[in-house]
Amino acid sequence: MKRSHLAQNKIDYIVYHNPEKVRELVYDYGYEPPREDQGLAEAVRELTVNKKGEFIKDLLDLHPEKQLFEKLNRQSLKPR
Repeated sequence: MKRSHLAQNKIDYIVYHNPEKVRELVYDYGYEPPREDQGLAEAVRELTVNKKGEFIKDLLDLHPEKQLFEKLNRQSLKPR
């Protein structure tokens, strides 16, 4: 069954919005990345279980809204 791009979990969101960078990350961790986005998302889910901390941190660095989250975090830390 093919997964809709509209119903996404967090990993799918990152993969479908930045697939080339995610493929590079998977490759950097020593794996041959799947060509299909759906297969890539499945591989990334598996790597999050097997590699855990460092891989997840690197994956979050590829989040499409990373800069927005950083900006919001900086604003919330400013004294009022």
